[in-house]
Amino acid sequence: MEINQYLTSLVYIYMGEQLAFGLCLILLAQKGLRTHIVFWMLANLFSALGIAASPHVLTIKTIHDLQMWGAFASLAGGICRYFAVSYRQRTFDHDRLGDGIMAAALFATPLVMLAVLDKYLLLIVCLIGATLSIACLVAAVRNPLWRTPRGAGQTLFSVGMIISAFALLFRASTSYPLGIDRAFVGGSMVQVWALQTLVFISFFLQIGFVGMVMDRYDRENRFADRRAVRQGQRSSALVKRKAELAKTSRERLDLIQLLTHEVRQPINNAQASLQSIYWNFVRAADMPLRANHALRRAQASLDEITLALSNVIVAGTLASQPQNWKTEPQEAAAALEMAKLDCIADAQDLIQIVPSEASVYISVAPILLRVALHNLLDYAAQQAAADQQISASIHVDNDRMGVYFQIKFTPRDQNTVSEDLFAKRRSDDTSSASKSGLGLFIAQQVALIHHGSLTANLEPQGDLVFELFLPA
Repeated sequence: MEINQYLTSLVYIYMGEQLAFGLCLILLAQKGLRTHIVFWMLANLFSALGIAASPHVLTIKTIHDLQMWGAFASLAGGICRYFAVSYRQRTFDHDRLGDGIMAAALFATPLVMLAVLDKYLLLIVCLIGATLSIACLVAAVRNPLWRTPRGAGQTLFSVGMIISAFALLFRASTSYPLGIDRAFVGGSMVQVWALQTLVFISFFLQIGFVGMVMDRYDRENRFADRRAVRQGQRSSALVKRKAELAKTSRERLDLIQLLTHEVRQPINNAQASLQSIYWNFVRAADMPLRANHALRRAQASLDEITLALSNVIVAGTLASQPQNWKTEPQEAAAALEMAKLDCIADAQDLIQIVPSEASVYISVAPILLRVALHNLLDYAAQQAAADQQISASIHVDNDRMGVYFQIKFTPRDQNTVSEDLFAKRRSDDTSSASKSGLGLFIAQQVALIHHGSLTANLEPQGDLVFELFLPA
């Protein structure tokens, strides 16, 4: 009688553990771990129902009637514990080892409900329980959700599952037909020891899971604190950067206004004057063809002077402040169209822009990209063979994760294509290879500043292809 009362007390202690820690987990339930806590509480419920099937607690049925359902409830509790530790934020952790062990336990669980295996029920339950313990151990160790630098809860839970697996394997060795026991709870010393061990291990598993939950919350709080500190640092840096950009913008604005007034404005005035003269001649009934040709030549000369001054200004700026250019999103097609309009009228008639399939945006310094494309188109117009079109297109390079501008034309003299086509040359260099001038050098420097590249390839058909690549 005394041993029965002792066993009943142990069962009540075990059930009290499940209830007490279940209430603690309800108080700890927060967004992010509610699903894990729900699964764990279901595991506690099934485990309590399984141990309550002991005849020392419920005497309204015989042990034969309760043993089968109690075993099934205990295994259901182990399955719920696996789901509790393997679940991530929105899905279960896809670990092949843990899932494989769990699948084996799931397929074997229905064996406890077969009446023909009634004599081997304790052996089957212990083996499946050991398998579930190993699966829970693997899930707890491999699930990134529980990995914390100071994961005392995870360590305690893992040690508890290891002890549980070995204890169940030992219990299986004492079960029929390897031993004499056919029930988990009974009056023998081994059965009493098994129930005491169950209460002991369950206590530390409950503490371990609560510790894992607390470690996870502590980790999230540390991340939140770090994010708040970094956000404050970024805000301070942005305020400082904003002040620096405002100062730099004012300086650049002053420089641009000076260059516009001292250099570009007189040229624009001259171009406007030529346009006025041209339209006056057009209205005349007998406008000489030579006058029209002279006006177009004068307009082209002014455009060439504008491009040369732009190259000099850009070259000087790149030499003094190579890293101070502010980038912004720019539509590639619009930049190419503007560069074409910057060319002389005769060159515009030769340039044919191939439409792109969709709008492509790149982060660049717009003025630098425009000058670089202008130089490439101007070089192509000067070196293209007579009556040959210049093809300009935009392509997306998925391998290099960027965009490249392709300018293709047939040069009238292929001997001018050399390896040092983009080299910077002196103004007194009058050799045939010097036809690249400063323009191609500026275009290559613009590509390098944007961490891109500029290449020139002579195809077997005789076409020269420029590829200005810029990372997206």
